[in-house]
Amino acid sequence: MSILDNDRLRSVLPNNVVVPYDPTRVKDASYELSLGNEYFTTDLPDGIKVIIEPGNQVVIKPGQFALLITKETVTIPDNVLAFISIKASIKFRGLVNVSGFHVDPGFTGKLKFAVYNAGSKDIVLDWEQRLFPMWLCKLTSPNEKYDGIHNHQASISSDDVSRINGEILSPSVLSKKIDDLANTRIKELEKLVGVVQTQKSIILTIVGSILLLALGILANTFFNSPNFGIWQKQTAFESNINGISIRSEKQDEVIKDLEKRVNEVERKTGSSATNTNTKTALGK
Repeated sequence: MSILDNDRLRSVLPNNVVVPYDPTRVKDASYELSLGNEYFTTDLPDGIKVIIEPGNQVVIKPGQFALLITKETVTIPDNVLAFISIKASIKFRGLVNVSGFHVDPGFTGKLKFAVYNAGSKDIVLDWEQRLFPMWLCKLTSPNEKYDGIHNHQASISSDDVSRINGEILSPSVLSKKIDDLANTRIKELEKLVGVVQTQKSIILTIVGSILLLALGILANTFFNSPNFGIWQKQTAFESNINGISIRSEKQDEVIKDLEKRVNEVERKTGSSATNTNTKTALGK
């Protein structure tokens, strides 16, 4: 198997291999196929394909799949295998080809591409923009011609749309939805905590009021009970007894002080009498 170079492509492609054919699109041993006038993306609100008017564009949002179709119709000879891709300048923006990468020998029709925007920004494509390089490889011998369901396809069918229909959430959209949901749950929890704290305050206030009321009732009952009168009398009696004891102790101290002074006087008086008797006995 050998890849056809530019010269071989220019000699083979005009023979109804690519229709319409433009010799300026032969480049780097490939032919650059262009974007056709139909497309479908998974975020379209109506869920149907769009026909591109001349001068309009295709927008593929981040995280969305799209179906694209070539403007050209190709007819691959039975002794040739074609390889297809997306131009690197578009792939670097995040557009990924998730469909087939080759065209079978003997296939006739427009080529469809299922692509996915793995980037973080919208990918904008122009109608008839050169997007899809195609290489032709000559086989060592002719191969059985392709006769599958895609042969002679000329447009994006309803079956194609049905297979990928439905909006797909991109990682960034999912992240935002998760953040929004988390923030909502946090606000709900904060609100619930506020309600619980309010209820707790109300319950504590009620319990405190009940306790104070109960203490008041107990105090009133106690102060108005006969036992409280007895307790008051007993307390007064004990206070009087303590007072008497204190006064008795003070009287004892006074008496002891008086006795001390009397003894002192007697001592001094006795000493004086003794001195007088001594002088008399000596004849003084």
